Amino acid sequence: MSEAELPRIVMRKYTGFPQLEDECTTAVETLHLLDAAKEVVQAIESFGTLFSPVVNDMRNNIQKITTVYSKNPEKYRNLDELLRDEKSQQSIYAANALLWLKRALELISVFFYNIVNDKEEKNELKEALRDAYDKTLKPYHGWIVQNAFALVYRWVPTRQQLFGTGDVYIENMTLLLTFQKRMHSYLVAITTLIVTHDLDDKTAV
Repeated sequence: MSEAELPRIVMRKYTGFPQLEDECTTAVETLHLLDAAKEVVQAIESFGTLFSPVVNDMRNNIQKITTVYSKNPEKYRNLDELLRDEKSQQSIYAANALLWLKRALELISVFFYNIVNDKEEKNELKEALRDAYDKTLKPYHGWIVQNAFALVYRWVPTRQQLFGTGDVYIENMTLLLTFQKRMHSYLVAITTLIVTHDLDDKTAV
């Protein structure tokens, strides 16, 4: 494979989301989430400049959570305590950032799920991303944002461009499967935390 054909995403470069203790846990370590989310942002950057709004939004929300976490890393080691303490102060600064970060991560999680579970292994990934958007972010977007995103998924790179061919592709798909499964587990746990703390604001933007 020539340098020009190298995949944009090389999954072995990513640590990913650590394995949670069990499927029902809500004990999500804040730093683990932040580090893994940064890796997801790095992956999305490889999609192209049209995805800059998604990248910038995720970065902004990661920074907001980091700002609160950095005030007391020991106390806010777990997301639950961070949300609980912020709520007691009648603030939703980090909570709102977490909500939107979760939704963006859900978009990518479903997109990755669609890729690894497509038995036809279609090279075009537009429908995989469109389906992911419809299932995750679309309900929270007004028509202006929806129309803007319609332009984005028209220009999503192909399967081959993102993940390569041959042995590199096989390795990428194997690692992506594990990455996505652990990512999904984190998102389930985070959703439970958000709902438990009554922070699931469904207002569209």
